Amino acid sequence: MKVSVILPIMIFNTRQEIFTQCCIKLMRDLTNIPFELVIVETGSMKFKHYADIYLHFSEPSSYTKEFNQAIDQALGDIIVQIANDIFVSQNWLEALLKCFEIKDCGVATLASSDLKLKSKDAIMEGIYGPLMAWKYRFKFDEDFEDIFSDSDLVMRMYEAGYRSLRNWKVMIDHLNQETYSQKYTEEERANRFSQAREMFIEKHKFSTHLVYRALTEGWIV
Repeated sequence: MKVSVILPIMIFNTRQEIFTQCCIKLMRDLTNIPFELVIVETGSMKFKHYADIYLHFSEPSSYTKEFNQAIDQALGDIIVQIANDIFVSQNWLEALLKCFEIKDCGVATLASSDLKLKSKDAIMEGIYGPLMAWKYRFKFDEDFEDIFSDSDLVMRMYEAGYRSLRNWKVMIDHLNQETYSQKYTEEERANRFSQAREMFIEKHKFSTHLVYRALTEGWIV
């Protein structure tokens, strides 16, 4: 399976530029599986030479619109969403793809330190938006600008008969909201979360999947 890793970037300071360089190097060096790196950079143009496919936006539209344009240009059978504040570990891509050996896996993710998880040799149901891979070229619903867009994609996977699985064998590190906290104030973030959550509830309120409760009630799965 050909893999396209999509990395959205919006640089606010030198710290984030260094994080991005580190994120890309770790992805490249800690897997033996070749992948296509699709970089979506908004504002600055610092990372064009790192990308196999490069998209640039001078002004932000929305996360989901920009990401979907990247999916349209990507060549992979598997799409991976990652961020520049995520730092992967050895065999990270191998571990993600291992999940898809299970027949009904539609979305794959890994264990993450920010969830206080501990690694173990197991693949079980699990949901984690910051790093996830999926099949069937599902795209984000652009009615969600950013928050809950990943939850909505996972929900649609379940409604299509697939599951989201976590490979606990590989642990990643995530500095949560490193970019998002620079873009919006705490009050703005709270308001945006509340509005997106209500939209998600309205869209999926008739779902019979237990994962709906997990996504609306904030369970760590």
